[in-house]
Amino acid sequence: MKTRDGFTNLSGIGVFSRLLAATLMLVLISQIANAQSSDERRGWGYGFLAVGGSAGDGSAVTFHYSGGGERLVYRGLGLGAELGNVTPIGDFGHGLGIFSANASYSFGARNRSQKMIPFVTGGYSVKFRDDEDSSGGVNVGAGVHYVGVR
Repeated sequence: MKTRDGFTNLSGIGVFSRLLAATLMLVLISQIANAQSSDERRGWGYGFLAVGGSAGDGSAVTFHYSGGGERLVYRGLGLGAELGNVTPIGDFGHGLGIFSANASYSFGARNRSQKMIPFVTGGYSVKFRDDEDSSGGVNVGAGVHYVGVR
């Protein structure tokens, strides 16, 4: 059922919980593996908060929160996953779940002395609210990891 702001009620909370658990496991495994004594960086977890907006029918100011992890499997080649939610501010019951699984390449990622690590990434993302309103597509990107905490 659509609301006036264009968002659908999140009734697929079971799917969201399972994806959240899988993402947290990936983050924890990467952090446990990273705790071994070595001068190589092998994995990391992250989280973020963002404010945005939607336009068109039912435009709204939105809040996006997400977390994920990545593990290097061979040199700079990594595998990762991220789980998040985008929701209208003031109406947290009408969010949109987003799950992404990606492969990436980080240039110089294993060098612990390097604070800025450029990367490229690509994979598949799926959005979900309930069984009737889910779809997916390819994602690509590039950026820089800044490692401020050791």
